Amino acid sequence: MKKKAPSYHHGDLKNAVSKSAMGLLSKKGVEGLSLREIAKRVGVTPTALYRHYKDKNALLAEIAESGFSDLYESVTVHLASCSKPTEALKAFGLAYLKYGIEHPLHFQLMFSQNLSDRSKHKSLQAMAHKLVVLLKERVALCLKPSRHKEVERLALTFWSALHGACELIFREQTPENMPPLEFGEQILDTILQVF
Repeated sequence: MKKKAPSYHHGDLKNAVSKSAMGLLSKKGVEGLSLREIAKRVGVTPTALYRHYKDKNALLAEIAESGFSDLYESVTVHLASCSKPTEALKAFGLAYLKYGIEHPLHFQLMFSQNLSDRSKHKSLQAMAHKLVVLLKERVALCLKPSRHKEVERLALTFWSALHGACELIFREQTPENMPPLEFGEQILDTILQVF
């Protein structure tokens, strides 16, 4: 009589897969990431992993979505103690910069071109959109009613400046001997003068 293979159930597969994927991404980049390798690292069969993720892109989208969720949560925590609109906009910017500096790999994946066809990942789109809406609301609160037509443009300008600062920090293109957050704050303070 043939022995039945023991069934194996991973206690927290989603978290284990995410951690393993981030580790592989940091060593091998997106090109080196494979579901088969992740399955091996977390101790499940590739088939088990494919039950949860259609393909590598689905996994990347889930990781990116969790990044947007974490960033959104960080921003809302920073906003909670603000009483003035410009103070809140600065808090939004600081939370964005800190998240990028503290989680560069996750941050870069969130905006990566390696996530093909984002339209297939509705929950990722929804989470990213939620963050953009929050930014636009904060920008609108900083403007006089006569400038409300500028919300879209100014929100995009604000976001572009912050995102550009993060990208420069990642590429170590900041002024020599200047801590990354200090550099980001200088960019933030400059862009806040528009408001």
